[in-house]
Amino acid sequence: MPISTRSTTSRTPTPPRAPPASHARPSPAASPPQLPERAKAHLAAERHAADCEPRNQRLVAFGLLGPDATSVTYPTAQGTATTPTHGSDGAYLIVEPVDPTICGTQCEYARGGGATAMSLPIGLIAKITYRNAPTCYGPPLTRNPLTLRQFNNCRDVGYVAPYHPNLTEADVASPVHVQPMPARYYCIHKGIYQPNVLRIPCDGRVPNGYARLTGGAPQLMVYISWLARQPVSNVNDSTYSIQIANPRRCGGGGGQGNSTQSLIRAGTRITRDLEVSSGCAGTYQGTVVYEPSLGPAGQEGTRLPEAGTPGTYLVGRFSIVVR
Repeated sequence: MPISTRSTTSRTPTPPRAPPASHARPSPAASPPQLPERAKAHLAAERHAADCEPRNQRLVAFGLLGPDATSVTYPTAQGTATTPTHGSDGAYLIVEPVDPTICGTQCEYARGGGATAMSLPIGLIAKITYRNAPTCYGPPLTRNPLTLRQFNNCRDVGYVAPYHPNLTEADVASPVHVQPMPARYYCIHKGIYQPNVLRIPCDGRVPNGYARLTGGAPQLMVYISWLARQPVSNVNDSTYSIQIANPRRCGGGGGQGNSTQSLIRAGTRITRDLEVSSGCAGTYQGTVVYEPSLGPAGQEGTRLPEAGTPGTYLVGRFSIVVR
């Protein structure tokens, strides 16, 4: 059972103060019968508008810590608090008033979603206790994204690896196709992020439902596709990933990379988009690999599977030439 944690913030609106009688607005329930439904809905939304003041925000954190976890300790405005886990999966749920010193003061809508997004730092879980294993301590509370998110000596407590059939690279090998999509501008879909919704060239009119990406160094968009000969039936158990190495004259080493992060049926053609620098001529070398067992961290770890790593299978190699 992998350690899995999530955190977010939610709004807890408070009833608005009644305005002076001279400026009072009718409530939808008391509105005249002839008032259009659209106007009633507008009044209802106005009366229940979100209040983004920190005092009306709530921090919500939840996760599954495995059958051996017994409690979770976390920071609060008053210091720390401890809550027991529940059930055979070691589930926990934390709902606390937002402390601006912990969560910041930014209150806005998350891209593509309806929840509020505040500046949540790393280290919201301070300690996890277990039945038959040493206590593990989380990283210090910080906003530094380079801080490791892993806990010490406890990622494998209670973890049982999922079953995967024995494979060889012949079972996953597939030709990798590369399609450069040169353009001055690219557009991204405005909806909730989905890994299989590609960015598109948009030098002319911006299509409905898309937004133009601006700023940053010149990039070349490339579509990379291959046939998935093995399924991904659980995104926390297995994945396909792409990695690109920069040309030596551009610094060499690792460039862009990402993983599929979606359910995939065997026999499905997968297409993903990546960017390479159009300002650095040379040959970019890339690989597609399949990893059938991601381990207890699932896809929450920062490491992408690489060709040659034990338990990882090479699907195919490709190259991109920028002139």
